[in-house]
Amino acid sequence: GDSSKEDELVDFEGSCWDAVMLVGLKTKSGESLVSTFDVCLSIFLCLVNLFMTLVFILAVTSSMSSNPISEEARYGAIHQRLLKNHHWSHVDFINLRTKAGKMCDGKVFNDLNNFYSDIDTYIHPDEAIPGTGIRLGGSLIASVAIVIWLLSSTTALRRIADLAWAIYSLEPRRSNGSAIEEEDGEYFVTHMTGLRKAALLIGICLPRLILMGCLMIFGGVYLADTLAIPDMIMNAAALEIVKDIDEYLFNAIMSKRISGLVESVKYKYIVTIPSGGIRKHINDSGPVFMRLMVIGITFVVLTTNVLSHFEETVVEFDKFVCGFDQDFTWTDHPITGMPMFTSLDSLNESEPTSAEKLSCFFQARYFMLLTRSGVIDMDVAPRHKNNGAMSNDTLIDFIRGESPNCHKEGEAHNDATCPNVGMGAMIHFQSMDSDEFYRGPDCIDFDIHVKVLSETCKEDDYASSFFALQNGSYRMSCADFESVCTCPVEKDPGMPCNQTEYEPVMEEYGVDFTWITTISHICPKTCGLCMSQDSSTGPEGPDPNMALPPAPAPEPADAAPAPGESDAGGDSGGATDSGGSGSSGGATDSGGSGTPGAGATDS
Repeated sequence: GDSSKEDELVDFEGSCWDAVMLVGLKTKSGESLVSTFDVCLSIFLCLVNLFMTLVFILAVTSSMSSNPISEEARYGAIHQRLLKNHHWSHVDFINLRTKAGKMCDGKVFNDLNNFYSDIDTYIHPDEAIPGTGIRLGGSLIASVAIVIWLLSSTTALRRIADLAWAIYSLEPRRSNGSAIEEEDGEYFVTHMTGLRKAALLIGICLPRLILMGCLMIFGGVYLADTLAIPDMIMNAAALEIVKDIDEYLFNAIMSKRISGLVESVKYKYIVTIPSGGIRKHINDSGPVFMRLMVIGITFVVLTTNVLSHFEETVVEFDKFVCGFDQDFTWTDHPITGMPMFTSLDSLNESEPTSAEKLSCFFQARYFMLLTRSGVIDMDVAPRHKNNGAMSNDTLIDFIRGESPNCHKEGEAHNDATCPNVGMGAMIHFQSMDSDEFYRGPDCIDFDIHVKVLSETCKEDDYASSFFALQNGSYRMSCADFESVCTCPVEKDPGMPCNQTEYEPVMEEYGVDFTWITTISHICPKTCGLCMSQDSSTGPEGPDPNMALPPAPAPEPADAAPAPGESDAGGDSGGATDSGGSGSSGGATDSGGSGTPGAGATDS
C-alpha cells in the first residue's frame, strides 16, 4: 500500500558508445543483433572518440587554454612600450600623443593593438544590456558561456548516469547474457547477468562518465581563460562539437540498418514509486538537487579559481600597457647615451611647447602625403578639406609631380623644384649627410614646401601659432622670410648663429627660434646656409647641423607585431613605423622622416 511499481524505459541513441552496448545481444531465436563487423567497427569508433577527446583535453591543459597574458607576454608588452612606444621617434606631433597613448586610444593598427583591444573590451565594454546599464564585459559573458556549457555537459552526464542505473536495475539472469523482448519492431532488454552488468558498467559507463566529467571541467577552464569575446562564442561551439564526437562518428560511418537498430533498443526495468509523503518528495526532488549541486559547485570553482584569476591578470596587463604616464617621451643623450625625458603635456597652457607651436608644420607634411597619394580626394581626411592648398590646382600638381615645371632628373636645379625626384636622386638623398647637402648643388630653396606650409597654417586652428601670419604679415615664399632667418650678426667663417644672437629678430617679428630653424632648413639658400663646394665661408644662418623637427605620426596602419614583440620588420637597421623618424640607416614607412638610410619603405 505504501508504494507502487512501474516500468521505466531508457532509450538507446545514435552513438558509437550505445552501439557497443549491443555486443553479445541476441534475439529469442538466438540470432545476434549486430554482426561481427559492426561489433569491431563500433569498438574502433569508440577508441577513436576516446582518443580525440583526450587530445582536446590535453590541448586545453597545455597550449589552447594557457593564459594568453603570460609572464613573457607582460614583459614583452612593457619592453615594447618603454623602448619603442614612448620613444621620441614615434611621437605623433600632429596630435601630440606618444605611440603608447595612440595605441591605448585605438589609433594604432598592429597585433599588439588588436591584443590590447581585446583586453580593453574585456575590462571596459562599450555595449550594455538595454534598459539595465549592465555592461557586457568579458567576465560576464564568460560566466554565461560557462553556465551554458555546464548545463550541456550535465545533460550528457545525466544520460550516462541513467544508462548506468538502468543496467544496474535490470532483473538478474543466470545465463546467456541478456534477455530481449521484441515488440512492434522494438527491442526491450529486461534481464542481464551480473557479469555483463559489470562489463558494461566498468568498460562503457565508467570511462564515459570520467571522460565527460573531465571535458566538463577542462571545457569550463577553456572558456574562463578566453580573452576575446568573439572567441568565447567560437570556443563554446567547439566544445559542443567535441562533446558530440561519438554521435558524429556514428552517424557518419555506421550503416542505416545499425543506426535504426540502435535507436530501437531500450532498457526496461522496474522502479518502485512511493505513494506519498516525504519518501515520494525525496524520490522526485533528490536527483534534481544533486544535479543542481553539481552545476553550482563546478560553476563556483571555475569562476572563483580560474575566471577571477584570469580577470585579475587582464587588469594587471592593462596597467602594463596603458597605465600610468602615457605622455612622457624620451631619447638618448648624444654624449652620455643615457635617456633624457620630456612630457607632451604643456606645463603652462599660456606658453605652448615647441611641438604645439609647430603643429601646422606637421599638418602641412601630412597634407603633402595625403595629396601625393590621392587619399586627400576621399573623405578620410576631413580636417584638411579647409586647407587653402586644396583649391590651388597648380600647387597640387607640383606635389604630385604632374606640373610641367617640375624638376626632371638631369636638369638644372631651380627654386620652384617640386618634391618629386628620380630614383637615382632618391637613392642619393639616402646617403647624403648635412655637410654634403649644404655644400652641393642640392642646397636650394623649397618654395613649394613654403607655400603648402603657409596655406596650411592659415587655418583657424594654427593661425595664432604661425608667426608669418601675425600682425597682418603674409609670407608665401622663401624670399619673404629672408629678413627673419638670416643671421643678424657677422660671424667668423664656419660659425653658425645661435639662439641668443637671433633674439633681436625673435623680438621684432614675434617668432620662436624653433620656427627660425625650421624655415632655415626649408629655405637654406635664402637663409644663408648653402655653401659652394670650394668655399671656406661658414654658414650665415642657424647651425645647419641642428636637427630637423621630428616626424609626425600621421595615422596610417602600422606593421603587425606579435604581442610583446616589436613591429614586423623590427627596429633593427633603423626601421621605424608610421610616423616614425630617425636618422639611423634602415627603412622608414609612410609618414616617416628624419634622415633615413637606404632601404625599402614599410607599408
